[in-house]
Amino acid sequence: MSGLQFQIPPSLLAGMYKDTLIGSNEPAAPLEKNAAAPAQAANTPVQGPVAPPQAANTVAEPAGSYAPAANTAPQPPVAPIQAPRPAVALPDTPPEKWFLGGNAKGIVVIVNDMENVYLSDDELQLLTGILNACKLNMQDIAVVNYARYPYPFNRLQQLMQVNNCILFEVSLQQVQLPFSIPYNQVQAFNNCTFTYAPSLRTMLGSTEEAKLKKSKLWLSLKKMFNI
Repeated sequence: MSGLQFQIPPSLLAGMYKDTLIGSNEPAAPLEKNAAAPAQAANTPVQGPVAPPQAANTVAEPAGSYAPAANTAPQPPVAPIQAPRPAVALPDTPPEKWFLGGNAKGIVVIVNDMENVYLSDDELQLLTGILNACKLNMQDIAVVNYARYPYPFNRLQQLMQVNNCILFEVSLQQVQLPFSIPYNQVQAFNNCTFTYAPSLRTMLGSTEEAKLKKSKLWLSLKKMFNI
């Protein structure tokens, strides 16, 4: 009997020790770890809802402010947009006394004076002398200050009689006519005769330049009025 050797099959050996094998790879270790979890949770105080991580370091912005994006380059401050000022509209019907003179002969004199209602006293005296040389007076003309009443020419024709038009430092393009002329040229257009001259202020005094400008204006007025 002692000489006999028995060989137990591995499958039978595994069945015999099935309930006693505890290896490092068996499920026992995870079970112990899960069993301790409830005890640890029991000693943990109950906390309220956890704020998102981004909100923890975020500075509150006042209402209506703009917070740039995290990865956006800083932009220069933008000036607030201001509402445009409304344009000053010319009245469809000007006031009763919006030009100087009587306009008996339809001679309209357009000046551009930012400082006076019509003209300064010196300029008005010079204009009166020019009219006398043409055998005219203030009752024959109408002085319109373009700085106050910048009407286009077609509107002037609707508001008053315009047979002749003398423009002092107001170009024909400014009154919205479709052409331009140099100083002291006489031009007929749309049932009206035009001439264009430097401002009366440049003709004041007795300098050679002032005398030359007055003489050139005189020649154009002689042609305009057939003197």
